[in-house]
Amino acid sequence: MNRITVMSQLVFDDDEARRMEAVYSIREAQRRRSQVREALDPRAGERILDVGCGPGFYCAELAGLVGSVVGVDQSEAMVDLARRRCAALENVSLHVGDASALGVDDAGFDAAFSVQVFEYVSDTRAGLAELHRALRPGGRVLVWDTDWATFAMQDDELTRRVHRAWEEHLAHRSLPRTLAASLRTAGSRTCGRAPTRSPRSSSIPRPTAAR
Repeated sequence: MNRITVMSQLVFDDDEARRMEAVYSIREAQRRRSQVREALDPRAGERILDVGCGPGFYCAELAGLVGSVVGVDQSEAMVDLARRRCAALENVSLHVGDASALGVDDAGFDAAFSVQVFEYVSDTRAGLAELHRALRPGGRVLVWDTDWATFAMQDDELTRRVHRAWEEHLAHRSLPRTLAASLRTAGSRTCGRAPTRSPRSSSIPRPTAAR
């Protein structure tokens, strides 16, 4: 029997987790991961926190660049996939946890990041405060979400159908518009759009980084 887990308003079972894993393997997702790594600027010896780690692609790819990686996801099905992907990586640890209750030590990480997670989290500020708590003084945080209110396709009816479908799951349709202010409220000293060498694309959201 498939297990069902909930991250805010988004539901995953084992089959859905595997479908999402396949989506994360496509070229567009690979390009996004490259942009996230560039913006995060991982460094040798650092301890990195991945909030909403999903099937573990980021954890596996960062493991060879830093000292250690901790991945947290509310979905047991996703964490199971991540454990399989990272089984041979001794510097990666994974556990089930909520964005607003990460289950990690205070000031334990040099950097933390979260990719398309907070748009599903109802209490954004509580989650960002939890990220801030986990960072050492001077640590870096990167949050990457989509402004779904600006999503459009050439077919207007199809666009409306996509919007209606996402409204069933999203806690925030336009989170990137408020992320910088929320990060400052959570305790970050500086925040802004992280630099990237890639061209702008309507299908790839931009990261918001802070210290």
